Amino acid sequence: MAHWAQIIQQRTDSGLCVKEFCESNQISKDAYYYWQNQLRQQATDEISKAEHPNAVAPRRWMQLTPAVPEQRVITATLDIEINGCLVKVDGNTDPDLLVKICCLLRSSL
Repeated sequence: MAHWAQIIQQRTDSGLCVKEFCESNQISKDAYYYWQNQLRQQATDEISKAEHPNAVAPRRWMQLTPAVPEQRVITATLDIEINGCLVKVDGNTDPDLLVKICCLLRSSL
């Protein structure tokens, strides 16, 4: 693991993309990504154990602490006018739906 941690750090320090780094160092991209995933998983496991020493979670899962509810909720809205049509959105508006609506309104006239 330490060997691959050094290799991955070298790639990061080099500024090269993974493909270029692997080609220049005769390393398989599959091996690089495999070990990168293993190192990330090891780090995740260590963090999970440190934060929750008595918790038992399935392998490759990380137990998260419950979110603290916010004391104050801001309900800001945004009005968008396209071709004479007014669309009101807020923080709960689905971004994909908003894009579709805006595109439809722009192309309808």
